Amino acid sequence: SMEVKIVSSLNSAEILKSGNFEARAHTSSGNAKIVEKDDEVYLVFDEDFKTDVGPELHVLLTEHNDPKNSKNLHEGEYVDLGILKSTKGTQTYKVPKEKVGKFNTVSVYCKPFKVIFGIAKLK
Repeated sequence: SMEVKIVSSLNSAEILKSGNFEARAHTSSGNAKIVEKDDEVYLVFDEDFKTDVGPELHVLLTEHNDPKNSKNLHEGEYVDLGILKSTKGTQTYKVPKEKVGKFNTVSVYCKPFKVIFGIAKLK
């Protein structure tokens, strides 16, 4: 698939930050990392990534160190990288390069119900 091609092309990329998913409202697991290659920055979920199925799940990068709820997500800077591509497996999202230093957490967020499914703290 296209995603797998992108991910394998990023294998040699420089890792800026990474962290493992932990559950909030739902079981979530796997690794997330932010990488840079050829002057572009990407968020990459590994092949072990897994979360529950839910309505309109979005991927958010947030400044908050440990968001527990919707309010936390919106404290400080955040960026919505769009709809979660898949509830399991490898996937990539393009990250606005100029803001990458500000983000401490990636969250899988159910927009309609304002519920965080899982987060990964990026170190």
